[in-house]
Amino acid sequence: MTDIYDIYLEVNSRVNKEENGYLPADLFNTYCRAADRFVFNDYITQLQNMQTASIAKLMLEDRLAPFEMSAAQPATGGIFTTPADCAYFRSAKIKSDGGAAAAEIFALNAQLCEAEEDPTINVADIKRKLEELTAAGNWVSVDLRDHDQISKRLNSYVPGKKPSLKKPVMERVTVNGVRGFQVYPPESLSVTLSYYRRPVSPLLVMKVNTTTLALEYDLANSKQFEWEGEAMGDVISKIVTDFAIYIREGGLFQMSMAEQQKT
Repeated sequence: MTDIYDIYLEVNSRVNKEENGYLPADLFNTYCRAADRFVFNDYITQLQNMQTASIAKLMLEDRLAPFEMSAAQPATGGIFTTPADCAYFRSAKIKSDGGAAAAEIFALNAQLCEAEEDPTINVADIKRKLEELTAAGNWVSVDLRDHDQISKRLNSYVPGKKPSLKKPVMERVTVNGVRGFQVYPPESLSVTLSYYRRPVSPLLVMKVNTTTLALEYDLANSKQFEWEGEAMGDVISKIVTDFAIYIREGGLFQMSMAEQQKT
């Protein structure tokens, strides 16, 4: 989290650097929301661009880390919907056994609980079995393909080409107006989905001090920036750039562009 009032002071410092103007809190909030969306979408676009260098993608993933989410979605007949807060899909995986080991894992965990009162239960053996069942090797990535590619795989006579629990594929679908995916083979299983959610819109709230009648920062009712580190610098530069265009100050606009090039 980054304190929004600190950012407000930083932005106004840049805006006032050459007495170019003053950014009131309400207008600052408008530019904050726009910059928040712009930077997030820009990072995602760069991340999905095939021409973006690998080292650059690692930096982008680091900046997007606060918004990385993971959720286990039940798939009936291979169909599952995306979580409500899903903005951009990252990856999906299933158990190579389709999740058949889930019941056995549950039973073993129950035995571990019983072992606290029953010394005859072999705890070491139970833990070994759990490690085997939950090992990373049991997870299989699900390749996202378009409809034509899926059709070719489903109709293929080439050995190993047809989708299986060891080589699953999926495509985007709409389920009752809701975005989702269809996994092949179309079995009932659990899919672990990795995705990015959008940042919570920041909000700076100022209140009047009843004694001094001066405006003060209302920390309790404000919403902080979720961006951190270098990403916050990109957000600040975007706010200053947009405000510079708004007040038609070329000098301030050039200054903000110089700051963006530094980052």
